[in-house]
This record gives sequence, C-alpha cells and structure tokens, in this order.
Amino acid sequence: TPEFAAQAAEEFRRLLGLLGDESLRNVALWKMEGYTNKQIAGRLGCIEQTVERKVRSIRQIWTGALSL
Repeated sequence: TPEFAAQAAEEFRRLLGLLGDESLRNVALWKMEGYTNKQIAGRLGCIEQTVERKVRSIRQIWTGALSL
C-alpha cells in the first residue's frame, strides 16, 4: 500500500541517517544495490577488509537501532 511504502522509505532514511559517516552510507547503499565488497573497495579506493569492517559497523549500528 502507499502507506507501507511511505513507512518503509522513512525507515530507510532514518537508518541511513544513523550511520552518520558518508562512506558508511555509501557502502550501505551499494550493498543494497548488489555490489560486491571487491567492487565497493574499488569505488572507495581501499582494500576489501576495509569494506568488510564498514559492513560490520553498519550491522552493529542498525542492530542497535532496531532493538530500540
């Protein structure tokens, strides 16, 4: 329904806002778009382990936010 779509969009914006850091927001968006860690690392100019660390950080932030 339109109401559900609006709620989902608002929650998406809220969760992205919780990340604070632009690189974390970019990683979250790219992961949702289906990019691999290797592709994201190439976009950020870093190694895959850095992307993996950022994904772990995103999960921790969002897990804490969802349990509120």
